[in-house]
Amino acid sequence: MLGTRTKYEDLEYADPYTKECLDEKSRTGDPLADRLLLQMSEDDLVVGAWRDLIDIVVKEADTRGGVYQEFIDFSNSVPEWVNFEKMVPAQRVIFTRIPNTLYTGMLSFLGGALIPSAFSVAAASEFANQGPPRLIESGTFILKPALGVEPGSLAHYELMRVRVIHAAIRFFMNQKRGEHVGDELLGDDEYVNQSQMTYFMTGFSFLHLRTATRMGIALSDEQLESHHHLWRYMGYVMGIDEDVLTEDLFEEQKLAHAVMKHEVRPELTDHEFVTMIETLLNEAFPKWKTARSRERELMEMKAVILYALGEDFVGGWGLSFSDPDLRAGLRRAKLKVQTADAIQRLKPVELVQFELVKQQFVRGRKKLLLSIDTTGGEDTLGEISESDEKHPMVKVFETVIAKLETASAN
Repeated sequence: MLGTRTKYEDLEYADPYTKECLDEKSRTGDPLADRLLLQMSEDDLVVGAWRDLIDIVVKEADTRGGVYQEFIDFSNSVPEWVNFEKMVPAQRVIFTRIPNTLYTGMLSFLGGALIPSAFSVAAASEFANQGPPRLIESGTFILKPALGVEPGSLAHYELMRVRVIHAAIRFFMNQKRGEHVGDELLGDDEYVNQSQMTYFMTGFSFLHLRTATRMGIALSDEQLESHHHLWRYMGYVMGIDEDVLTEDLFEEQKLAHAVMKHEVRPELTDHEFVTMIETLLNEAFPKWKTARSRERELMEMKAVILYALGEDFVGGWGLSFSDPDLRAGLRRAKLKVQTADAIQRLKPVELVQFELVKQQFVRGRKKLLLSIDTTGGEDTLGEISESDEKHPMVKVFETVIAKLETASAN
């Protein structure tokens, strides 16, 4: 199942994940979280940095109750189908095989850039304005579940934080709907809607596993199902509808293919798109790397993305494995991944590795806090989305969006 890639033209809707079902998901946000943001606005509590909004929710749940407590109660509820012990094999894979987990996970995540309608959110929200730190934080988020996802854990709190942020994006952007760059691509659909969230969830779950196994990472059936179960529960806490939280990986493959068919628009990608991806990847490279080293690694990453998604998905890139440099880049990337995977699987003491990951995460967290404004003040999503001071990446996004809108209109 995970050893092959389905071509874009062969993707199909499948009951119950029909076009009508996903169309409805596209028009739906997150009712509970949206009610929460509306109440926070009425209580004049939508203030400070976006990362602090969840802290406000937790505090107000104790004093005001209402929808604040309802949100916390839902987040802390554990459905009958959840089995935390079943998640342990996946968590061990995450913290014992860090480089490959991040590499295949983040490159699969970049496949989300194939959703043109999501660009409006990226360009107008703080995600784009903050630039590279957001990518770094997405990377560390992949590691957090290794430390536990039960209510009260660090990862669980971050899942709630993400859910509130999504609601804040919808709240602020809906106030001036139709005025944001990329709104024409979104049409009547909701910002950060259920269909988009499902696409990204399957990207971190099914697509990540497919990329990992095709690159040569050895995973048992138990580890594969554990990884799926882990993300099923994480999707629940983030407010994704339960009817798209599949029972097993085989069902998720059917869902992933349907949502890819629904969300991806390969005909709208072009040279500007690949330039954007290159800019994002280049920003993630350490500053000390030489230009030649960056060029080689960029070629490897592009090759892996092309291999993971397929030339038919990203045909507008003008990239093809007929290019010997891309083929060579893929061979190098596979060799690195498979060598690292073999070494990581031979490491004997998981507890030591767990402590190492925890230390690395703490150090990374401190670095993030130094680069991201969490001091409060006027740094709200509403202020940032209207700011004249735009991060360079926003300009790149807006250039791509303008071309996508023109192509879509034609």
